Amino acid sequence: MPNLTLYQHLLEITQEILHFEDTTEWLLGNYFKRYKNLGKQDRHFISETVYTLLRNKETTDGYLTKTQSLSLESEINIAVGLAFPDKKNLYDSTLFKSFLEYQQNSTALNEQAELPTWIIDLLTTRLSHEKIIALGKSLKNTAPVDIRTNTVKIKRSELIEKLKQNDILGIETPYSPWGIRLQGNYPNLNKHPFYQEGLFEIQDEGSQLIAYLSQAKKNQIIIDFCAGAGGKALAMGSMLNNRGSIYALDVEASRLNQIKPRLQKSGLSNIYPVLIESEQDDKLKKFQQKADLVLVDAPCSGLGTIRRQPDLKYRNNPTSLAKINERQLSILNEAEKLCRSKGKLIYATCSILPPENEIIMQKFLESHTNYKLIDCQKSLSGITITEKDLGAYFNPISTQTDGFYMAIMKKN
Repeated sequence: MPNLTLYQHLLEITQEILHFEDTTEWLLGNYFKRYKNLGKQDRHFISETVYTLLRNKETTDGYLTKTQSLSLESEINIAVGLAFPDKKNLYDSTLFKSFLEYQQNSTALNEQAELPTWIIDLLTTRLSHEKIIALGKSLKNTAPVDIRTNTVKIKRSELIEKLKQNDILGIETPYSPWGIRLQGNYPNLNKHPFYQEGLFEIQDEGSQLIAYLSQAKKNQIIIDFCAGAGGKALAMGSMLNNRGSIYALDVEASRLNQIKPRLQKSGLSNIYPVLIESEQDDKLKKFQQKADLVLVDAPCSGLGTIRRQPDLKYRNNPTSLAKINERQLSILNEAEKLCRSKGKLIYATCSILPPENEIIMQKFLESHTNYKLIDCQKSLSGITITEKDLGAYFNPISTQTDGFYMAIMKKN
């Protein structure tokens, strides 16, 4: 590998990332494997600059287009200034000062919210411009790190004290009864002994709340239809305290395989991973009308998580969204067949967009009149209900979480 300057490294990796052919996290990790000579501080500098560029891309592009100075070098200069304003020797201070003036006076809605225009257009169906700006700004911030106490093994108060004794500070999350929000500096959590012992899982409070509001009860048969790596299944498993059964379904073997080691250290024995080929797999016939609770954590754009993955704003588009919507409705239509009479069906996404959320619910309820929505706001104060009362939105403003949507239905 050639010896590159830090700035040359930034140019090279940013060019790769701006093709948006893979996640920024994966591309950065792969890049650092190629250039093993980069130290911890250099990796931090490159990562922070790249993520800052993505978080501020709408305003940066608007400014550079207006000043006719649109170039990758200029974008990186501005991002370095925003990420490391004290390191004035590493960016063009004249360019940066001019950009800050433009940013402060910008009236363009996409720039004020730091969201692409196509996302703005979809949000205007349920939010005012002021609320869109507030939501966009909240999603621009860096997300905190939440962990979920494994109450099968330890109480939350005991875990907070145990972490404190090991120089890891955490406070109770405001809504989830299991959540701890970490404060200050902390080590690599995946390698921490407490994680290896199964005392906690790394999980945003919003994701915890979906499991909590499911009100999963002991001795129930539960199906997590799009289980992924099993975060919500594990949370519901602890609610059941090993009494009852949770079937964790997914079409990706690599994701389901992640459940097994997590399950082993959790102390739970009531979760059963099931690999399916599609939402119409013949394996599902044996579950028809058997489940007390069916959770559909549907594949989605992921735009509620752009505090962590700002590249998702640009890796999605109206065409890809239309395909996602078609899949979401198909999955929900098949999943409901597994729900018994008087059982509950839950639909959830980590998206802020109406076409993935209340519009899907509206279409589903129109064709399934035997389902009725349950008001989940009664179980949790402080969440924002959509104007049409077709579910609940969580976001950094209302719940201090990532952006999530949830609708709970009861089958007649």
